Amino acid sequence: MEDSEGFQWRSKRTASSGLLAFGCLIGVTGIVIDSWKGPSWILLSLGIVSVLGGAFHKLASSRAADHDRQDSLLRAGSRGIRDTAELPRVNELNLTDFRVQKASIQISYQSRECEAALRNALIEGAPALILGHSMAGKSHMAAHIVRDLYGSWPIWIPERPNGLRQLMPEGCPRDTVVWLDDIEGYLTSDEPFRAEWLDLMRHRNCRVVATIRTSAYESFQPSGEARLPEWEALERFERIWMLDSEVERERIAAQVPIELRSGVRQYGLAEYVGGGYLATDRFNSGISQHPLAVAMLRAAADWRRVGLERITRSRLIELADTYKAVPTRVGGDESVDVALEWASTPIVGNIRLLEPSGDEWRVFDYLLDYLATEDREIPDSTWMAATADASISQCFRLGMRAYRSGNKHIAKLAWMRGALASPSASNLRRLLLGDATSPAHLQADTSVTSQTADHTSGSPYAADLLGDLLKDEGNIEAAKAAYQLAIDSGNTFAGAYAANDLGKLLAEEGDSVGAKAAYQLAIDSGESNPAAYAEASLGDLLAEEGDTTGAKAAYQRAINSEAASGAKAYAANDLGQLLVREGDTTGAKAAYQLAIDSGESNPAAYAANSLGNLLAKEGDTTGAKAAYQLAIDSGESHPAAYTANSLGNLLAREGDTTGAKAAYQLAIDSGESNQAAYAANSLGNLLAKEGDTTGAKAAYQQAIDSGMPDPAAVAAIGLGDLLAKEGDTTAAKAAYQQAIDLEVPPAVRLASDRLETLLAIERDT
Repeated sequence: MEDSEGFQWRSKRTASSGLLAFGCLIGVTGIVIDSWKGPSWILLSLGIVSVLGGAFHKLASSRAADHDRQDSLLRAGSRGIRDTAELPRVNELNLTDFRVQKASIQISYQSRECEAALRNALIEGAPALILGHSMAGKSHMAAHIVRDLYGSWPIWIPERPNGLRQLMPEGCPRDTVVWLDDIEGYLTSDEPFRAEWLDLMRHRNCRVVATIRTSAYESFQPSGEARLPEWEALERFERIWMLDSEVERERIAAQVPIELRSGVRQYGLAEYVGGGYLATDRFNSGISQHPLAVAMLRAAADWRRVGLERITRSRLIELADTYKAVPTRVGGDESVDVALEWASTPIVGNIRLLEPSGDEWRVFDYLLDYLATEDREIPDSTWMAATADASISQCFRLGMRAYRSGNKHIAKLAWMRGALASPSASNLRRLLLGDATSPAHLQADTSVTSQTADHTSGSPYAADLLGDLLKDEGNIEAAKAAYQLAIDSGNTFAGAYAANDLGKLLAEEGDSVGAKAAYQLAIDSGESNPAAYAEASLGDLLAEEGDTTGAKAAYQRAINSEAASGAKAYAANDLGQLLVREGDTTGAKAAYQLAIDSGESNPAAYAANSLGNLLAKEGDTTGAKAAYQLAIDSGESHPAAYTANSLGNLLAREGDTTGAKAAYQLAIDSGESNQAAYAANSLGNLLAKEGDTTGAKAAYQQAIDSGMPDPAAVAAIGLGDLLAKEGDTTAAKAAYQQAIDLEVPPAVRLASDRLETLLAIERDT
C-alpha cells in the first residue's frame, strides 16, 4: 500500500471563513472591474488577479470538498471523535471508552504477568495481539499499559466491523495509538483485514493494540490446505498470551482486600471482579428451571461457533428443540417470551446471557467460551440453517469452520453458495450441477433455501477453498474451474492464493509449463504472502526438474520477501531439504534453523524433524534427540507423530527399548492414522525382538486394521514372519495373502516370495 498522508482531523473546509472571505474578495474585484474608469494597466492587472483568483478558489473549494468528504467518512467510521474533528488523546478516555467490562466489584488495578511482553512489543513498535478468554482482563491490562506509555498520543478506534475497510484506503494516521479491541469483529467485515494495513501503520509509527478471545483466534488458524485470508494479518502481530496462572492468582489474592481473596483464588481476578462467575451460575441454575431459555442459549452459542454473530428470534425458536435436554414441543411449559426475558435480564451491570441487538440476539462472550469447554458437536440442523442464512461474504468463513470440525459436506455447501453466486461461475456451475443453471437448481441440489438468487457477485475466497475441497475429492476439472473463478475475480489476494493452488494441481498432473505460469501469476500479484508460497512451490517444481540453481533462487526470494514468517519458514524448510540432497549439510542446518526460529509452529516442527534426521545420519544422536523433541513438543499433530516415529527408531537402535516404546506410543496415540500405523508396525518389530509375541501380534494387527495400505501391508508381512517362526503356517499364509491383497507393489513382491517359500516347504514336506 502506498504511504499516503495521514488523516487530518479538522473542521469543515467548504464552510470555512477563509474560503468565504476569498470568494467575497473575488466578487468585489469583479464589481470594481465592471465600473473601473482609471488607467487600463490597472484594469488588466485586476482582470488577471480575478481570473487567477477564481481558478485558485475553485481548486481550493474542490480540495476542501475532498477533505470534507474524508472527514465525513472518518466520522462515520470512527468512534470517539471530538466536536473539533480531532482524535481524542489516550489519557482523555475512560475505561468504558476502551470497551472494558464494568466491574461488579470495585478494586484497584492489579498488574498481570504478561505486562512486560506487551510493553516490550509496543516500545519496539510491533503490533500487539493479546489473547485470552472473554473475561481474562485483556482490555483492562492493555488500556493500563497504553495509558502509561502513550497517554498524550491521539487514539483511533475504528467502528466495527467495517471501519478499517472503509478508512484505510483513504490514508493512515501517524504517531497514533490504533485500538482494535475484539479484533475478530474487524476480521469478519465484508472485506478481510489486510496485513499491509498493519505494515503501513507500523511504518507511520503507530502503536497497534488488539485483543482477541482464544477460541476466536483458533477459528482463524489454517487447517491443511484450507486457510482464511485474515490469517496473514494475524501472523503480523506479536502474540501475547494472557493465561490463567495459579501463581498469579495467589499473588493477586494476597494484595486484594481479605473479603475478596477467596473469590479471586477460585475464579481468577477478572472473572470474579467482572461478574463472569455470576453469568455461569445463572446459566447452570436455569438448566432445570428454564429449559427452553437454556436451549436457546446453546443454539445462540453454536450460531456464533459456526461463524455468525447474531441469530433471529425465528431461528432460535426453530432450533430450540434440538438443544433441549429432553426434546418436547417448542415452549413446553415455558413460553418463548418468558424464556427470552429470563435469558436477556441483566445479571450485574450490563451483563446478560443473551444480548438483544435490534431484532436479533447475541450470546454473551463469556458464556460462549464457557459452553465451548463442553466440546459438543454442533448439530447438522444448526449448520444447515446457518448455511442458508449466511451472507455470501460469510459463506467462506462458515465453510472453513465446518471444514475444521470435520464436516466437509457443510463446508462444500457453504463454499458452493459463495462461489456460485458469481455471475462468472457458469463453467463451475455446469461442472458441479450439470446443465441446469438456475439458482433454484442450486438450492434444490444443496438443500439450501436462502438468498442465492439475490446476489450478483460471489466470494472468490469461497471459490478458492472450494477448489481445494474438490481437488481432495478427485473432481479435478471442477477444482480448476473454481481456482480460475477466484483468479478472474479481480480480488488480488484470493486470486493469488488460487493461482498458487492451481499451480500445485497442474504440477501434480505433470503440466509444468502451466504450473509455472500459475505460480508466476501469484508471484506478480503484489500480495506478499501468497507470492512467497508460490515462490516456494516454484522452487519445489524446479528442484524436481533438476534445476537446483533456479530452485534455490526461488526459495531464497521467498525467504527474503516481506511475507509473514509462516511462508518464509516453509521456504526455508524446503531449501534445507534441497541442500541436504546436494550434500551441503552446513547450509541445510542453517535453513532448518531459520524455519525453527520463525516461531511458526507447523513449518518449524517439520524443520526440526528434518534437522533431527540430518543430525542422526551424522551420528549426533544428542542433537538429533533435541531436534526431535522440539517437533514433538510443537503441538502440531502430523509432524509430531512423524517425529515420534523417527525418535522411536533412533532410541531402538541405541538399545533404549523403554524410550522407543514410549515414542512409538506417542505416534500411535496422535490420531494421525498413517503415522500411527507405521508406529504400531515398528512397535510390533521391537516387541517381537524382545520375545513378546503376544504384544507384537497385537501391534501388528493394529497397523493392519488402520486402513492405511502401506503400513498395513508391511505389518501383515511382519505378522506373517512371526507366525511362521511359531510354526503356524496357515495363519502365516493368510497374513502374507493379506499383504498381497493390499496391492502395495514392494510389499506384494516381498509377501509373494514369503508365501511361495512357505508353500514350497509344505510341498517338500
